Amino acid sequence: MRTLANGRSVVPEPARPARTAAEYYVGHSLEMLQSPAWRAMPDNARRFLSRLEVEHMEKKGRKNGELICTYDDFVEAGIDRRAIRLAIEQSDRLGFTVTTFGKKKFPNRYRLTYAKSFKGDIAETHDWRGVPTHAEAQRILREADANVEAERAASRLIKERNKSSRTQHGVSTGRERAV
Repeated sequence: MRTLANGRSVVPEPARPARTAAEYYVGHSLEMLQSPAWRAMPDNARRFLSRLEVEHMEKKGRKNGELICTYDDFVEAGIDRRAIRLAIEQSDRLGFTVTTFGKKKFPNRYRLTYAKSFKGDIAETHDWRGVPTHAEAQRILREADANVEAERAASRLIKERNKSSRTQHGVSTGRERAV
């Protein structure tokens, strides 16, 4: 018991123990689980979301929008390394995540559109509600696939150009064998 300056006595409330990461959760509403976007979502995109949800809970719900997971984290979650980029694109386009892509050595940052931020600075936006039908969800997934394939083709082209440019100018690529 403590006595205040005005002479009143106050009994302090017992301190609530701090929550552990295991006590945090990410809720999935019935509306979301029955949505065309959720039903059309491929398995790797679900694994991607699950790994981000784990990260969100480990950060005690305070880092939504700043969630960082590496490709190694996603591989550990069961996604083939070559399928991660497509899973990110699918999840973003279906409205479950928003990705801020990092530059060079800076990591990507993720936000779950259906999760609360206990910091209070980011509201749930539920962007997945913008996918009204299963046919629309399928169209979105085809576009995501085409976009990722176009990125891969462009990346291969750039690598081939750089390789041929180096060899034309006599620059060693480090892969040649001495004869």
